[in-house]
Amino acid sequence: MSKIALTVGTRAETVQAPVAYEIPKEVVTEAIVNAVAHRDYTDNSSVQVMLFADRLEVMNSGRLPLPLTVEKLRVAHQSLPANPLIAESMYLLRYIEKMGIGTVDMIRARRRVCRSRSSRRARAS
Repeated sequence: MSKIALTVGTRAETVQAPVAYEIPKEVVTEAIVNAVAHRDYTDNSSVQVMLFADRLEVMNSGRLPLPLTVEKLRVAHQSLPANPLIAESMYLLRYIEKMGIGTVDMIRARRRVCRSRSSRRARAS
């Protein structure tokens, strides 16, 4: 997380200075957990995490199972893990909260950060 831009606020409301990452920490965690849970373990490639100036990419060797599409990942959907035992283990270890909402949670968290930045900019001007 040290390479992802962050802002540090003031201690006006709490004893600790608030820290806000450009990409919310829970989004990064969820993306990596999804990549591990849905990876194709018959392929010997790794989960890849690549940070660029304008985005973070997390990739694995898995494929979207039918009937899922990228568009369907934007709303609550059925989880179809390629590795049910790994997904269940991650659930029991509390890395996965509910099946089929991880991508929705990532989108919501990112939108919250964008709205928060917009309102801070509006107050500053």
